[in-house]
Amino acid sequence: MIAFEFDQAKMRIAYAHLLAICFGVVLFVAVSSSLLLSHAAATGWPKWTVQALVLLALLQMIDFVQYGGVLHRGLRKKLPAIVINYKGIMDNASQFALGQLEWDQIKAVYPGDVKIHLMINRWARMPVLFKQHGISIVLKDSADLRPLLANKPRWVQKLSQEWYRPHKGRWLFIPETVLPVTANALMEQINKFYVTEVRGY
Repeated sequence: MIAFEFDQAKMRIAYAHLLAICFGVVLFVAVSSSLLLSHAAATGWPKWTVQALVLLALLQMIDFVQYGGVLHRGLRKKLPAIVINYKGIMDNASQFALGQLEWDQIKAVYPGDVKIHLMINRWARMPVLFKQHGISIVLKDSADLRPLLANKPRWVQKLSQEWYRPHKGRWLFIPETVLPVTANALMEQINKFYVTEVRGY
């Protein structure tokens, strides 16, 4: 078994950065929306167009809330961030903190980046506000995750209903900022443990 504790020092710095970014985003949205509403009134544009843009910007804050939840959980609880064992990977550091994931539930594990854009980046290219490196854990469609979510608050279960259905591209992300090692070093440890201890066991 290999366990990695939460890196409290790095997380406090990341938490301060996150609060500063969130404050800046809210301030930017408030100022820009008031200017856009004034311009809309002068040109006769419908106000709902500006309100829709503001709503899209605020919806993007969900990503910040998820990351902030990971940091808050790690600073509050005395649990290891991630544990690699014979059963699989115990996750306490992703957005859902699902706990023990069996090896046969995991489809792939790889290091990569997650980017948070100014607004939803589906229709237009938006600037990146925040980028973090970490480990992505992709789960198989056959994995039934409802038992793992059973002990979560009801609102988390509601938000996760679509996520744990098959064919939804289910994945967990463990940010490097909560770990005492780099994402690449963690990936090496996972590969080494799986090859030598699990497959060879």
